[in-house]
Amino acid sequence: LLVFYGMEFYFIEHAQPGLGSIAAISGSVVLTALYLIAKRTMKDQSLGSQTVILIFITLTLVHAVHIEMLPGSVRPWALPVGLLFLAFRRRLPVAIGFQGPWRIPIVGMLAILGMEFLGLTFRMVSEFLEKKPRFGSLGVFTPPPPWPTATSAKIV
Repeated sequence: LLVFYGMEFYFIEHAQPGLGSIAAISGSVVLTALYLIAKRTMKDQSLGSQTVILIFITLTLVHAVHIEMLPGSVRPWALPVGLLFLAFRRRLPVAIGFQGPWRIPIVGMLAILGMEFLGLTFRMVSEFLEKKPRFGSLGVFTPPPPWPTATSAKIV
C-alpha cells in the first residue's frame, strides 16, 4: 500500500501539480469504504487488516493534508490545537485512548506535534542567533577579549 501511495502521489503530482493530495485523500476514502463494506459483510470473521488500513490512512492524511495541503503559515497552529486535543480527549463524546485502534492515528498526531515543535524550536533558535552579533556561524559564543592580546596590540 505504501509503495502504491508513493508512486500514485509522485506520478499524479508531476502530471498535474496540486492534484496528488486530492487523489491520495480520495484513495484513502475509497479504501476505508471498501474495508467497512468487507467488515460489515463478514461479521463472523476477523479481517485482521484493521492495523494496516489505519496505518495507511494515517500516513496518507499526515502527508497529503498536513505536509502538502496546509500553507506554511497555518501549519504551526497544529501544535497548540493538537496539544489541546490531547489534553481534552477524555471529554470528547468518542472514547479516544492509546489502546485499541486509536493508537495509530494518535501516533500520527504525535508525529505532527513533534514536527511542529522541532520546526518552532529551530525557527526560534535561528531568529535568536540572527539578532545576536556575538554568535559565530556555528552558534558558539565568542566574547570580545577583555584585554589586548599579542595579535591585537600594536608593538611600538
